[in-house]
Amino acid sequence: MPKITLLTSLLCCLLVSCDMFDYHPYDGKITGERNINEKNIKRIEAACLNKDTIRFAVMGDTQRWYDETQEFVNTLNKRNDIDFVIHLGDITDFGLTKEFLWMRDIMNKLYVPYVVLLGNHDCLANGQDVFRSVFGNENFSFTAGTAKFICMNTNAL
Repeated sequence: MPKITLLTSLLCCLLVSCDMFDYHPYDGKITGERNINEKNIKRIEAACLNKDTIRFAVMGDTQRWYDETQEFVNTLNKRNDIDFVIHLGDITDFGLTKEFLWMRDIMNKLYVPYVVLLGNHDCLANGQDVFRSVFGNENFSFTAGTAKFICMNTNAL
């Protein structure tokens, strides 16, 4: 009888704590904000409407550089002369779901809107699907002031 009780208790503990385990790094389970590019494009277009001059920061290849990306965000947030940020891709190293979410959460601390393009590292495994869930379509365009920005997935993967 004690063995059955012990086994039942152990099984109950495992079932209750299911959210404590990561089943697979490519699970695609998205929590938090989604469709960031679409939301931020609206902010960029509204903020830059009728502007003769726009100023934007460009960044890329931030995979695995979480502390440095946070420093970039902190430094940029001290400025008041940047209209938006364009991330040129490789926000992840291996296309892991958590890599997308970690970078999204760091980038969401920016005071200005940002958009993210899809990089070749972001395409690994099911990364392209995760990118679409978190950031939106990998092909998009927007207008800032009088400039048209065309962003395309040119990865050969």
